[in-house]
Amino acid sequence: MNYKIKYQKRFENITEVMKQDIETVIHKNVEWNKMSSFWKKHLKHPDAEALIKIDLEKNDNETYNGTIRLTIPWGPNLDYSRQEYKNIIDLVNNGFEKFTESLAA
Repeated sequence: MNYKIKYQKRFENITEVMKQDIETVIHKNVEWNKMSSFWKKHLKHPDAEALIKIDLEKNDNETYNGTIRLTIPWGPNLDYSRQEYKNIIDLVNNGFEKFTESLAA
């Protein structure tokens, strides 16, 4: 089933190649990961729409800051934020993993 999910993304000081890798990881986490049972539960109403805001930036010291926010009308709102993370892909994966843990509790 196709769910209504909107994205707002801001990538600062991140290369185009890395942006593509991040997009792939986001897609895998949202579409293929454990989030699917969450979408079934919270986006079953025809007007329901999730908003995922992703704000990532590379620091001068080669680390990354990032915030991922998940907002769903009539559902939970979740935030994940980290500073000076060494691996941006791990930052994104860990954010979605924390979301699935929160939603399963």
